[in-house]
Amino acid sequence: MVNLKRLEKQAAQNETVELKFYKVNEKHGKKLLKPLTIKTSVPMSVVKAVLDKTIVDTFYQRLASDLLDRGVENGTIVQIRAVFSKSNAEFNAMFKGTLVLCEVKVASGN
Repeated sequence: MVNLKRLEKQAAQNETVELKFYKVNEKHGKKLLKPLTIKTSVPMSVVKAVLDKTIVDTFYQRLASDLLDRGVENGTIVQIRAVFSKSNAEFNAMFKGTLVLCEVKVASGN
């Protein structure tokens, strides 16, 4: 027998969320954000793990390494934001609009 609640939950967790990347510059104590041309999306389960702070530390090291491979300069601080769709908000009311997920310092030694 098919459990519809379980299927809906799995579908919601596998749904993707668009990520936007911004280069962070600090000037006079204020953060200035410059959009980067990196486009990607990740499953909702990854976004939820980052927000809940239950994701492994190596995730951030791998993210920094991937950003370096995509041409972001060494030592740059990058802010990652999740852009949620209407269907993401149906999964959880907290997942609407745009949320800051994290900031990562790009370093070649990671």
